[in-house]
This record gives sequence, structure tokens and C-alpha cells, in this order.
Amino acid sequence: MWKLGTIGFGYPDWHGSVYPPDLREEDRLAAYAELYPAVELDTTFYGIPRSETFLRWKRQVSADFSFVLKAPQSLTHSTPLIVGPAAEEWRTLSAGIEILGPERSLILLQFPPSFAATESGLLGRILEDFPAPCPRLVELRHESWFVESTSALLEDHRCSWVASDLAPVGEAAHAPGTDGLGYRPLVPVHLGAVAYLRLCGVHAQFTQDSLELYDASPRIAWWLDQLGPLLGRQPRFLIAGNSFAGHAPGTLRRAARLLGQSEPTLAQPSLFGDF
Repeated sequence: MWKLGTIGFGYPDWHGSVYPPDLREEDRLAAYAELYPAVELDTTFYGIPRSETFLRWKRQVSADFSFVLKAPQSLTHSTPLIVGPAAEEWRTLSAGIEILGPERSLILLQFPPSFAATESGLLGRILEDFPAPCPRLVELRHESWFVESTSALLEDHRCSWVASDLAPVGEAAHAPGTDGLGYRPLVPVHLGAVAYLRLCGVHAQFTQDSLELYDASPRIAWWLDQLGPLLGRQPRFLIAGNSFAGHAPGTLRRAARLLGQSEPTLAQPSLFGDF
């Protein structure tokens, strides 16, 4: 079984399309957890919440719910890396994970597109210097990383390799390789102890978050076909963002159908008439 989830849960546009229109802001996570068993949180990329926030999150979900926490930007995006507040923020994040429970947590280290394999030594030092109480997922976006040596590096540090799709406008509706499409996502050589497929699209390419604009089924099916030979018995996550096809819950509904898993009931009907 794949654990399905979205990137974030606190979208005002989801009131009426996913959440009841009058749902209180502080009750969003509890309502979300009734639909999905996992969530990826961007908030930790910008600043680590207080311990009270981690406690509140923990109380709002079931024991088998999974939190994927994005590593702070000072660790992955600062210049130079691994200086400044990164070490302290990592310790604070690790303390928060201890509150949530390491068994239900994962850390996503997302590096910028400019971070190339010429920095493999630096990546190794980061992974060595910043251990975690839970599994670590590494997202690498520069094409130079997609070789066997990267797989060996990540395996040496017990990290999993994220499969990610940054589809621009409209391309989420098509399988990669379709004539006329300019972007083809790169497939990891090896996944690791956790399989993590991240359908994120291009940040902020749509003006609203409440409407499924594209049927992403062909592209999701392509990804499942590509990852199939790499899958073993490891935990599996499929995470979608609003910027992929307009409405992450709609994307997950497509994924659930392709996977033969139960589909969450949403208030918003599909534009395409098959839900």
C-alpha cells in the first residue's frame, strides 16, 4: 500500500472543496487526517515551530499518521551551506521529531536545482554532520546526480532518494515523452529504504488551490511504471502539491484509483466527469 498525502494542509481554498466551509483553522489537520495518512510540511523549511505546535499536531492525528518535515533552508539553500544557524535549527527540528515520534516522522532534504554533483563531497559531509532520529529523504534536482555513484553515496548515509516531478503548466496531464513537451523528470537510480514520489509541479503556477485543472492519470501511471522495478518491501509514499495539477486532493484521487486504493470523498467534483 502507498501512503497518500499532500504538500501542506492549511489552504483557505480547500474550505468547501475538501473541508467543511465553516471549519476552524485550528481544526484543519484533524479534518485532513480523516482523509489522508500522511502530510509533507513546508513550514519547517522556513522556521522550526515551537514545541507546543509539534504537540498539537501529534494530538490531532492517529498513531499511524506520518509527518514528512522539510529540512530548514539554512541547511540546504544557504551560501555557503552548513554554516550559520543550520546546526541549531537541525537540533531543534530533531527535538520536534522526538515529540511527534520518530517512528511516524521523516525528514526531506530538498536541494536547489543549482546544487550539482560536483558538490558530492559537501553532500556527504552534510549527511554525516546532520544525523536524524528518523528516515531521511534526499531530493536532488540537477541532472548530474542521476548516476550510480549518487545511489552509493545515499546508501552509505542510509538516505532514500526522492523521485520528484516539477511539471510546468499543462504537462501534468501527459506522460513524459509526449511530443511537444519540453520537460522530462529524472528517475532515481535507486530509491532506498523508503520509496517517495513527490508530484510538486512548479511553485505558484496556478492562482487558486480549489480546482483540479488537469487529469494527471497518464503521468502518475508513467511514474508508477518507472518506479516499479525499483520497489521492494519498503514503505511507499505518494505526495502531491496543488501546483502539480491545480488541486492536490484531485491528483491523489487519480493516484488512488490507479493504485486500487480507497479514494477519499471530496466535496469538489472533477471537471472531467469520472468522479
